[in-house]
Amino acid sequence: MADESLQSFALELLLIHQFLPSPAEIAGWLACDRQELQMLGAIAQKIANPDANPAWPQPLEPGPAKILTRVVTYGDTPHLKPLIAEVLLSQTSPEVICAGLEALLTLTQRGDETAAGIAQGQLSHRDPLVRMVAFDLLRVARCPEQLAAIGSG
Repeated sequence: MADESLQSFALELLLIHQFLPSPAEIAGWLACDRQELQMLGAIAQKIANPDANPAWPQPLEPGPAKILTRVVTYGDTPHLKPLIAEVLLSQTSPEVICAGLEALLTLTQRGDETAAGIAQGQLSHRDPLVRMVAFDLLRVARCPEQLAAIGSG
């Protein structure tokens, strides 16, 4: 297990630093039964070809979700930012949704209406932690149009 975790961590760091594996390596990761490697393969596919539509692991577990948040947050790949909403916030797991919202916290600037809209959409989530992180994201975005959402929470 330690070797598998170390392998995933090393591959994650390589992706953060824009190392592009070969298509054969990516295919091997995507075919693996470990969600961590499937996630890394899908991210690598997206880095290599921004128009690609990789198959994301479903349902997504928290560990692979956090891999995606770290690559998006620490890598210099702005075209990956929408994956937070597309891949993580579409999940049912509150832990995965929180990981996505927390990643958006670090990527959001004042006036980011897209992030504010995403946050507002999570204010009615059944899980109180998701709602709390959504309020924090609204605080960071500071969009005047969203003040009513903050006040009604």
